[in-house]
Amino acid sequence: MRPRTTISFVLALGTLGGEAGADLVPVGMRSVRHVCELSLDRVPTVPLRRATAVEGDTFDAIAARELHDAGRGAEVAALNGGFFGGRPRPGATVRVPAHTEAGGSDGPSRRWFLLAHVELGFLPGYDVVPLESGARTSLRDAQPMVVLAVREDAFPRFAADLVGRGGTRESLRTLLDEWRVQPGFASSAREIVGDARTSRDSRVRIRVDRWEVVGIEGNEVALERIDERRYGEDGRRVDPPPVRPLLLLGAAALLGLVLARRSRGRGGDAAA
Repeated sequence: MRPRTTISFVLALGTLGGEAGADLVPVGMRSVRHVCELSLDRVPTVPLRRATAVEGDTFDAIAARELHDAGRGAEVAALNGGFFGGRPRPGATVRVPAHTEAGGSDGPSRRWFLLAHVELGFLPGYDVVPLESGARTSLRDAQPMVVLAVREDAFPRFAADLVGRGGTRESLRTLLDEWRVQPGFASSAREIVGDARTSRDSRVRIRVDRWEVVGIEGNEVALERIDERRYGEDGRRVDPPPVRPLLLLGAAALLGLVLARRSRGRGGDAAA
C-alpha cells in the first residue's frame, strides 16, 4: 500500500499587519489559521530528490553535477521557485528530478510535475512549490492561487520558458495562458483557498481543509474536497452544529406558521 502523500499550506489571511491587513477583515470578524492539505495519491507524480548547493553554485552547475547535463539548469530552477534571477545560497537544499535523463524512462506521458503557484500577498513576484512525493510543506502568510500540472516530457520546455521570462506576475500569467491550451499542461479550475475568517465570538482558531487531486482532465487539475475540520484554541475539534436538529427546528417553525395561519383563517370565517 502506497504511503499517503500530502502537502499542507498554512494560511494567515488578514494578518499582514497595518492598515492593509485591517482592510481584509470585516467588522465583527477575525482571521483564523487556515491549513489546506492536498493528497496526491491518485496522480502519478515525478519523484524528486534533494541536493545541497555549494559556494558559487548556479542551477546549471547543479544540473551538470547531479543530472550530468548543464542544459537542464532551467528544470532545476523551476523546481526551486523563489530563486529566479539569482543563485541558491551555499548550503541551501535544492530539488532536482530523481531520474538522470530528461523525460525519465517509465512512461513520461503518464507522469506529472505537480506544482502550486503561490502569490505572496505582500511581496512582488511569485513562487512555485512542487507537490512532491513523500513531502509535507507549510507556507505561512501565503495564498495558494492555483495548482499546476506539467507532463514530464513537456516539463523541460515549460521550465525554460518559466525561468527565461523572469519572475513577474505578468510574465507568469502570460505563460499560463499560452500553456493552458497546449498538450501536457493543466491548471486547477478553482482556487483551493476557502474562507479564513469567522465571527469574533467563535471558538474556532484553526480551519483544516483536505483536498485530493483526483486526476488530470483535459487542461484542468481535478480537485475534490474530502474533509473539513475546525479546531479551538485548546486543539480540540470544534464541530459545526449538526444539520438534523436544525432541519427539525426549521420544520417545526414552518409547521407552526402554517397552523397559525389556518387558525386565523378559521377565526375569521366564524366571525363572518
